[in-house]
Amino acid sequence: MPTDGPYTIQALQTSHIEQLYSLHQEVLALVPHPHVIRRDTREFLLGNIYETGRTFGAFCGPTLVGYASVAFPGGSERNLAYDLPHLAIEPETVAIYDGSAVHPDHRGKGLQIVLNDYRGKFASAAGYYHFMGTVSPMNPYSLVNHLGAGFFVKALTLKYGGMIRYIIHKELRRKPLRTSNVIDIAFSDLESQKRALADGLWGSGLTKQGGTWKIQFARYDS
Repeated sequence: MPTDGPYTIQALQTSHIEQLYSLHQEVLALVPHPHVIRRDTREFLLGNIYETGRTFGAFCGPTLVGYASVAFPGGSERNLAYDLPHLAIEPETVAIYDGSAVHPDHRGKGLQIVLNDYRGKFASAAGYYHFMGTVSPMNPYSLVNHLGAGFFVKALTLKYGGMIRYIIHKELRRKPLRTSNVIDIAFSDLESQKRALADGLWGSGLTKQGGTWKIQFARYDS
C-alpha cells in the first residue's frame, strides 16, 4: 500500500458506478490527446465491476481517485490473444488489464502499481495465467509500470476504432529468457518498432536517455 497518503483499496461495487464514470470522464478531459485513454461508456465500466471482470478502486477518504479493471473475455472478440495468433494463447486462460487511471492530483503515490497488483492477484487466484493489455505509445509512464511488472510489448497495432496501441503480454507459468542483445529504439519511432516486432523481437524496457525515451527490444525464447 502507498505510505504517503490516506489511501484505501477495495473492489468496486455497482453502487460506485457514478463515482467511477465521473473519474473516468475527468481524466479524459485532462489528457493531452484523445487517443491516450480509451473512452468507455458507463455500461462498459459497470460490466467490468461485476459481469465481465472486476474493478479495484483507490480511495482518498470517501473519494475515488484511481481505478484498475481486469476482464475475462473468454472467446469474445475483446480477447487480445487474437492479436498475437503466432503465440497460440488459449483464449480461456487470458485476463485483460482492461482500463485504469489515477487522478492527476494523486499521481506519484504508487497507486497504479498497487492497483495493478490487486487486479493481477485477483486474476491469478481465479486461475488465469496469461495477462494481456494495451498501452498507448503516447503514455510512456504507463508502459514503464507494465514492463516493470514483467509484461513485454509483443505487437503494435490499431485498436478501439483507430487508436494505435502496444499489445502487452506476460505468462505467469514461465519466464522467457533473453537470447539476443538489447537494442534501443526511440519511443517516437513507431515504424522501427514495428519492424523489430515483425522480426520477432519483444519490447522489454523503457528508459530515458538524454531527455529522450528509448524502448528496448530483444529476442526471447517463446
